[in-house]
Amino acid sequence: MDGLAAQREIEGAGLALDGSAEGEPTDVASQDPEAGTMVDDGSEVSLELVPPAVIDHEIEIEDENIYVWVESTMSSRDAWLITRDLAMNEDLDEGGYFVQFNCTEGGTAGAWNRQANGKIAIGNRGAALTGLNDGAFQSELLDGATCP
Repeated sequence: MDGLAAQREIEGAGLALDGSAEGEPTDVASQDPEAGTMVDDGSEVSLELVPPAVIDHEIEIEDENIYVWVESTMSSRDAWLITRDLAMNEDLDEGGYFVQFNCTEGGTAGAWNRQANGKIAIGNRGAALTGLNDGAFQSELLDGATCP
């Protein structure tokens, strides 16, 4: 479970969270007391949070096109995390980047098996090209798209 969802469940159950899951995305590695343990209302719960696991992928950058190759079906969280990491890449020049998330297998000579699209705006030029604010990024899964 991701850290923010765990925080909402803990607080929604009338318990207190030791710390916060706000900020960078996280996954829950462990919890004390363990899930399902009977405790009094207001009891404190501690979470061990770790960086989220991201689907295995390879990246290819050609001008302002970024191709992300994956071997399995992605979640919207996978696409968001990869796009966020790309947007934070200090090696990208100012510009509008268009991200294509494709399967390594299953496409044809004329079309790749695309799962998602994304875009990243770096600088004023990037904002003008993508319609996003400078520094912003977005990703969106294509309905029903899967990798074989």
